[in-house]
Amino acid sequence: MSHKLLVWLARLRTSPTLLSFEIAAVFASIMTYIWLFAKSAPWLALFPISLIIFSWCWRRNTYLWLTGKTLPDWYAEEFGFLPKSTKGLGKLTLIWLAAMVTIVVLGLIFNPNFLKEKQLWSLTSYWLSRYFVWGWFQQFVLHGYVTRNLKTVLRNDTKTAFWTSVIFSFLHLPNPLLMVITFFSAFVSAKFFLKYSNIYILALFHGFLAVAIGTCLPDSLVQNLRIGPRFLEKLTW
Repeated sequence: MSHKLLVWLARLRTSPTLLSFEIAAVFASIMTYIWLFAKSAPWLALFPISLIIFSWCWRRNTYLWLTGKTLPDWYAEEFGFLPKSTKGLGKLTLIWLAAMVTIVVLGLIFNPNFLKEKQLWSLTSYWLSRYFVWGWFQQFVLHGYVTRNLKTVLRNDTKTAFWTSVIFSFLHLPNPLLMVITFFSAFVSAKFFLKYSNIYILALFHGFLAVAIGTCLPDSLVQNLRIGPRFLEKLTW
């Protein structure tokens, strides 16, 4: 493959129009999986995952062809493996602590006996094991794919963070509480990621918040963090 063709393909990858369609296609594939196939054919999750991996590979090659940098450089910049700075960490920590306190207070109001649960540690361990791994994956995809590509399209941090949060919130339909929580958490985390490129702290905070929600809040309020048809199936009116 000639150098000119490689450069043309690399620049095509950064086309705002093409990127917009790509993001829309990935979003549609995830929504289709959640609503139609998550229960009957869970293996079809490989389809949206494959789309994202293909996009990452293309984006990686674009980065290497246009910048001449190395593969480790791409991984560091794309996913925030090498944070630009520790600045802003204090503000993010305060926001996270405020969110954690709010969740605990809501738990004490709507589920006052959660601290007296005989199986509290088992419940907490369940959410820890489930959401620390899942939280890392979500943050990699949300910011390493959605936020990065939207920034290329929109070229504005605030607009990028807003549309990242809209997409992330809609993926949690029709659970109203999760939609609100994910909207605001995605907006804050996207702004932080774009400025400081630190995926570690975002994944860590995401995991703790999910654990707190699952442990403290009653199932009648969060529906066990279900989304899509599973939320509607278990809904108690």
